[in-house]
Amino acid sequence: MKNYLSKSPEELVLEHLPLVKYLASRLAGRLPPPLEEEDLVSAGILGLIEAARRFDPRRNIQFRTFAEFRIRGAMLDQIRHLDWVPRSVKEKASRLEKVFSELENRLGRPPEDEEVARAMG
Repeated sequence: MKNYLSKSPEELVLEHLPLVKYLASRLAGRLPPPLEEEDLVSAGILGLIEAARRFDPRRNIQFRTFAEFRIRGAMLDQIRHLDWVPRSVKEKASRLEKVFSELENRLGRPPEDEEVARAMG
């Protein structure tokens, strides 16, 4: 284990910047179109800075492990902040698309609004 007792928060941040880029690139593939990897990197850097400030090397854990949770959490908070559509609305929209597609396949034509409404209950 590296000796983090002798490192300043600034040194920890500089040393772990590549970790932010790595985590952002892993999350970026699952982002909705208006979000970009750079948004995640910015949020992740703030999470890394917060981790460096709060890190206590006497707790006998690696800084990287501690920082990953803070970085990922900051990125997810940014995604949630920019996504104004509630989860329940997304679930209903997904169900509507599924029902519409199933009816279209079964009927061989686009379903009427009333048919979709009946199928959805």
